[in-house]
Amino acid sequence: MRTSMGITSLDLTHFRCHIKKEIALSPVLTVISGANAHGKTSMLEALYMLSRGRGFREMEEKELLTFGKEYGAVVGELVDAAGARTESAITYQKSQHLLRKRYSLDKAPVGLVAYRRAQMPVVLFAPHHIDIITHGPANRREFLSDVLSATHQSYAKTLREYESALRKRNILLESYESLSALQQDIRFWDEYLVGRADMLTKARAQLIQFFNEHPTFADAHIHMSYVPNVMTHERLAEKFATEAAARRTLIGPQKDDFVLSIQHGKEQVNAHLYASRSQQRLCLLWLKMRELAWTYEASKRAPLLLLDDVYSEFDSTHKQLISNLIPAYQTVITTTEELTLPAHIHQEATIVRV
Repeated sequence: MRTSMGITSLDLTHFRCHIKKEIALSPVLTVISGANAHGKTSMLEALYMLSRGRGFREMEEKELLTFGKEYGAVVGELVDAAGARTESAITYQKSQHLLRKRYSLDKAPVGLVAYRRAQMPVVLFAPHHIDIITHGPANRREFLSDVLSATHQSYAKTLREYESALRKRNILLESYESLSALQQDIRFWDEYLVGRADMLTKARAQLIQFFNEHPTFADAHIHMSYVPNVMTHERLAEKFATEAAARRTLIGPQKDDFVLSIQHGKEQVNAHLYASRSQQRLCLLWLKMRELAWTYEASKRAPLLLLDDVYSEFDSTHKQLISNLIPAYQTVITTTEELTLPAHIHQEATIVRV
């Protein structure tokens, strides 16, 4: 599947713990090895940021900047199937309490949308992603939106519009003084939200349908059931008094969920509640496999695969399933213990020690 694009180098300046760091990447497999707190995950995050325009760990963007520094940069070189090379760069400057980012391609400034369109897509697999299985609906909604936003700018735009309007509707609910005035004032936001909620629901349903097209995985049958919280004018009218009393919007895609089930014996069981730890990890592997397939299908480019110390979390069977992905994608792996990696990875990989 590996086809049209690859990242050949990464150059960091004042990115998290890295004052200055340059590495060359293998077109096939790179292993970043080192002790904890030496910046391995930060290097993966920089690669992720190079593609998405943002990191994946920060509570605030200013955390990306090395402490005490005023500016920084993440620069990568991309090469396409014809051998043409492009320098992609994100520079960032501290401005009061904010971090101002600028994007460029071959040193020419571009907007975020144009920048992202030129990048290699990316899929991250990290141990904390097990929270999608073991934690609550918010983690699962975040997963759906992250996958869709990465491949469809229209979804990302609609989600931003919906969340902004939802906040304004909630402000009205929190501060109203009379029900009649609230009913009048809230009508505009109801109209605005319903249309966007419908678009979000349809996109999520389409994604889940795609995931379910290949339910058999490692001799298990896994299924994803969408649990939408539909927002319509009729439901809003029914819930008006309840929402006014709660002073909060109680329906809509911000309440969506999905349920994973896995075959256990002759029955399908709720993986979040009844699956073993091993089965839950198998479900997570299935989710990531389907995310890779969706990303490739949507972008027509094989994504960069980032594996953040996942080999230490899985048994030998699961490790083999992960290793089977590597021939299809340019892959970067982090590890604290090189000996935990399968032997063939040592033979094939470019090793970067930090």
